[in-house]
Amino acid sequence: MANLARIAYNGKVVDFAYSQSAPYEDFPFEGNFNDMTSNDGTGQTFLLSKNKPLKMAWQRLTDTFYKANLPMWSWMQAGQEFAYLFDNTVKPIARGIASVSGTTVTMQGTTNDLEDVHYGNGMFMITGDAGTILTSRDGITWTSQTSGVATNLYDALYMSTLSLHIVIGAGGVILTSPDGITWTSRTSGVATDLWGLETNATGSIIVAAGAGGVILTSTDGITWTSRTSGVATLLNDLAWGASVFVVVGNAGVVLTSPDGITWTSRTSNTAENLRDVAHDTTIFAAVGANGAIITSPDGVTAWTVRTSGTAQALRGVNWCLNQYIAVGANGVILTSTDAITWTSRTSGTTIAFRDSATDGKRIVIVGLTGMITSSYDAILWGTVQAGDVLYFRTTGFYEEFLTVNTVTNGAVFTVTTTPIWSYTSGAFLSTEKHYPKCVLQPKGLSWKHNAGILTHDLTISAKVRI
Repeated sequence: MANLARIAYNGKVVDFAYSQSAPYEDFPFEGNFNDMTSNDGTGQTFLLSKNKPLKMAWQRLTDTFYKANLPMWSWMQAGQEFAYLFDNTVKPIARGIASVSGTTVTMQGTTNDLEDVHYGNGMFMITGDAGTILTSRDGITWTSQTSGVATNLYDALYMSTLSLHIVIGAGGVILTSPDGITWTSRTSGVATDLWGLETNATGSIIVAAGAGGVILTSTDGITWTSRTSGVATLLNDLAWGASVFVVVGNAGVVLTSPDGITWTSRTSNTAENLRDVAHDTTIFAAVGANGAIITSPDGVTAWTVRTSGTAQALRGVNWCLNQYIAVGANGVILTSTDAITWTSRTSGTTIAFRDSATDGKRIVIVGLTGMITSSYDAILWGTVQAGDVLYFRTTGFYEEFLTVNTVTNGAVFTVTTTPIWSYTSGAFLSTEKHYPKCVLQPKGLSWKHNAGILTHDLTISAKVRI
């Protein structure tokens, strides 16, 4: 008859059975890395309640990515706390594989240009050209959904108050879906391109904006009413904050409205085409052509021009993981905690970016030719580059390491050696074997590690020795 031991971690309890005769037992320790790590660099603690020592074994990695000289074994005593730590020196590349043909690898998603990404209803959703809609629960495995249209889709929004996804795009297209899978076309009443979509704090009104100064409003996402913006300029995006909607557009146009119906022109102090705007609860930030960044505390007060440090066109800005992320042409990524001082980050690509979003754990950025990249800290980005050594794994647990030879576009690359195994549906690639590089050690001991613990939303397992 099996014996029982118990592990408690982060307020959770896991019981597992073991046999006295077996030297190793499967320890069903599965969880979310975000649950098991802390942001202060010390890791998360564990407590063993079995009244005898156990030995915890994490698989020792032998590949070149294992950079920390950490022990393979850690003793666990009853009642003793242990801390969990993992190496964060490798790029967080993790993406599902659609197919491998010879040495050509196609990642899940599309090679179409991707225009927008947002997070809502427990999923990331990406919209793009030619009716592209991709969804993912984890930011790794992407599923293509049938939109029912072939037009470019520029923006999307999830309305929690209505349990409804809304997508807008070229030619006045508006689509709605309760689940992100089944889509229904709605009548917008316009034939012009719709570029921006936003709702207010209560979800009582939805606003769409687009070419020719078009502004539409809706209370249910289904029936739309045209409003007077007072301009004929292309309106590119909207944000809600400080109790007002802010719309930005070409030639430095900025409009505000408390209700989405009555609009007032504001002084932006720039003539650049403004492509996106966001609000972090304290300040609005808008970005645009030639590296333009402007800010305002309330959207109404005259806007202030900021120094971005780049002349590249900035296409998207969002508040992600307690910082602004601005993205644009030539693989530009800028970050700022206050929207005033901006820092350039290395993206690893020259492909133009369009938008960013977060689920509270990772940041996902999308761009042209199917580009999808992600980061856990906005500093280290998981963009596939020539020379990367990637870990390939199938659902049948066949695995191998392959070196990237050339990058074709945002979703396709080649490797230097033809894969041994067949990688199709359910397979994935990563820079990390079994994802983590981790160790359990008694809490309080010192170890060498890099500052800044990443949080991975992935599953791990281990074995115990009795």
